[in-house]
Amino acid sequence: TFNTVQKLAPTAKGINGKINAKLSYSSLIGPDFMPVIQTINGSGKLQSEEVTLIESSVFNKMKETLKLGDSFTNTFKDINVSFRINNGRINVSPFDVKAGNIKMNIGGEQGIDQTINYIVKTQIPRSDLGSSVNSLINNLSASASLLGIAYKPADILKVNVSITGTFFKPVIAPFFGENPGQSTSGIKETAGEAVRAAVDNSVDQVKAKARIEAEEQADKLMNEAEEKARLLRDEAAKAAAKIRQEADQQAQRVIKEAEPKGTIAKLAAQKGAESLKKEADKKAEQVIQGADNQSNKLLEEARAKREELLKKIE
Repeated sequence: TFNTVQKLAPTAKGINGKINAKLSYSSLIGPDFMPVIQTINGSGKLQSEEVTLIESSVFNKMKETLKLGDSFTNTFKDINVSFRINNGRINVSPFDVKAGNIKMNIGGEQGIDQTINYIVKTQIPRSDLGSSVNSLINNLSASASLLGIAYKPADILKVNVSITGTFFKPVIAPFFGENPGQSTSGIKETAGEAVRAAVDNSVDQVKAKARIEAEEQADKLMNEAEEKARLLRDEAAKAAAKIRQEADQQAQRVIKEAEPKGTIAKLAAQKGAESLKKEADKKAEQVIQGADNQSNKLLEEARAKREELLKKIE
């Protein structure tokens, strides 16, 4: 029934489960005393042991695109999501979650205009894929053996998925690597590219191993940087809230002390109290902005190191 949440995250109305939510935000209010969504700024966290998406065009479309079997469910476990709201858009820090046997890492952003822009990194057991995809993988493996190349497809397939469009008309595109521009028209083509790449790489196993190790190290760098950035932003949000709370308490004391001194003194105190709050808001925003700048710097440095690692093995 919280209309702000409904506008920022319309799919929330289709969630079944128990959620612990923390939301700290500021915004302008309209003539009806309701928040002006476009002006909302803040941060928050969502945690849950298990939730089920009852209504979700996005995840239903994702299931269809990846040709997933019955092991895929709309029930997600061990959810721990941190997010920031900036001028009405929600930026979600990457987080890990499980849906059935499938592991996912989800991150991105969304807006009140219903647009979405997410990257979902999946680890899918081969046994959970549709029969058509498994047939394709088996055929490619057999073709490789005719060339004298021994190739056994991995039991766990890593497929990244870009999710764009809107909540109700999502565009799902599987891709490999880090660039969504590498997306294919469907999971069959995606699986085929993965297997053919693995066959080619088997000619030079040393290079393939080096690539895997470099990617793992690069991913570790980015995950550590993202976690540090999240902690910085969380601490900044707490500090900003404390600054505002202390200013509010001080303002109330100033007004209360002035009340026995008469109307003029009370009016002067109220004016001073407003100044205190404005100054506190300014300091709070500086704290948040400083944390954002520091977090962005951390992420930029991590990306640069990541690119440097990957270039060494090209």
